[in-house]
Amino acid sequence: MRLWLVLTLLPLGVGAAAQDPPPSWKGERVVGTKPDKDITFGDQVDGKQEWFAFAGVYPIIVRDERDGWLRVSDGHREAWAKKEEFVLSRDAPAYFTDRVRANPKDGWAWWMRGLGWHDRGEYDNAIKDFGECIHLDPRDAAAFNSRGLAWRGKKDDDRAIKDYDESIRLEPKYAFAFLNRGLVWYDKGELDRAVKDYDEAIRLDPKYANTFYARGLVWQNKGELDRALEDYDESIRLDARYIAAFNNRGLVWLDKGDLDRALKDFGECIRIDPKDAAAFLNRGVAWRKKKDDDRAMKDYDEAIRLDPRFAFAFSNRGLVWLDMGNLDRALRDFDEAIRHDPKYVSATHYRAVTLLLARRLGGVAGCRAVLDLQGWSGDLSAYAVIVGNLSARAEKDEPAAKAFLADSAGKLKAGWPEPVVRFLRGDLDEPALLKLAAGRDQEAAARAYLGLDHLLRGRTAAARTHFRWVRENGTKTFTEYTIALAELARLDKADPPKKP
Repeated sequence: MRLWLVLTLLPLGVGAAAQDPPPSWKGERVVGTKPDKDITFGDQVDGKQEWFAFAGVYPIIVRDERDGWLRVSDGHREAWAKKEEFVLSRDAPAYFTDRVRANPKDGWAWWMRGLGWHDRGEYDNAIKDFGECIHLDPRDAAAFNSRGLAWRGKKDDDRAIKDYDESIRLEPKYAFAFLNRGLVWYDKGELDRAVKDYDEAIRLDPKYANTFYARGLVWQNKGELDRALEDYDESIRLDARYIAAFNNRGLVWLDKGDLDRALKDFGECIRIDPKDAAAFLNRGVAWRKKKDDDRAMKDYDEAIRLDPRFAFAFSNRGLVWLDMGNLDRALRDFDEAIRHDPKYVSATHYRAVTLLLARRLGGVAGCRAVLDLQGWSGDLSAYAVIVGNLSARAEKDEPAAKAFLADSAGKLKAGWPEPVVRFLRGDLDEPALLKLAAGRDQEAAARAYLGLDHLLRGRTAAARTHFRWVRENGTKTFTEYTIALAELARLDKADPPKKP
């Protein structure tokens, strides 16, 4: 597989810089100006007005605005709240500074100002304000929980866990502290501990959509896709406009090969938020898998329009251009992806492949850059050695070609495509390499690289045989299929097949 997807994670609370408030707060992040119990929160239910207890988990994203009311979800239900009882999160530091100056013992003001700092990514200021909350009330479990969020923002996992531990000690039934501690375990790769904390958070609060979503992420990362689907389903049942849950459920459907369900979920993300660039990217991937390049290209175009620095979208669009044989446009998109993310190793690799197919200089340097980024054990390291060797030979740089093979000896991970490197080094012959290829996709890869090897040795008939096999049997969205088609087109242009 060589398409890039965006896995949506829980928001970390990094907001934009301060600016004049927009006419509408729809899509903006807000915090409350008063404690939850004083927030006005209600909706029409079966034709009757009902009022609910508010359980704000800040900052909250405004889903709609109308006549002085904000449509928000407090994590348990969606309803209307008075706009006057909220302030934009990015404006919270200035707003609550006036409050704490007027009353230094206003714990709510210190807490909300800290959340505003956190949402702006100013974690040190947030930690100071949450610390002031704790100074005012050493048994304030919510303040310890919030300070843990700020430590997590600073990537200080140990201090974050220490604060979550204290929050739980003070309030053993505090579901949010278990959820947030689980997120740190997730960050650290300790997935079983994360699940344990999520399980406890769900036991304490079985109606909070975010916790099911977070546990679904763990199952998805562990490859337990059916369990991930169950949690994403429950998250969406609890919050029918939970974009991240729709997005990641779509990714699970992609992994399971159910492209129609994936398209439906990504489409729902876009319906809820037409400015969701990640959803357009992922829907483009689904269209690509359905062999609909035109729709894939349209979605990648829109993702880039919405986010002109979206490296994944440039790289994925570059792959479509590459498959279409438009090497110039493919190179431009790979260049853009790398410009926006210089450490984007996949874009660097496919740029090198494109340069090889175009017979232009630069492929050798690109493959060396991949190895600089990944070392010898990365998922693209062996491919970098293969493409680097072939590119150097195409560039008539025999010392560089030999260096890729010699320098990698004994360093690459076992398994596919390392046998191709051994073939290029002369340790395997052609029949032995093909015997080691497990399944059609690996055989197609082997034959694509065998064809390039033959071609660079001047054996065009043997090269054609391998490339034709790939054309007839290879997976159309794999790089080796693109290589075979490009090289067959080059051969046919130089020596057109004779008409029968």
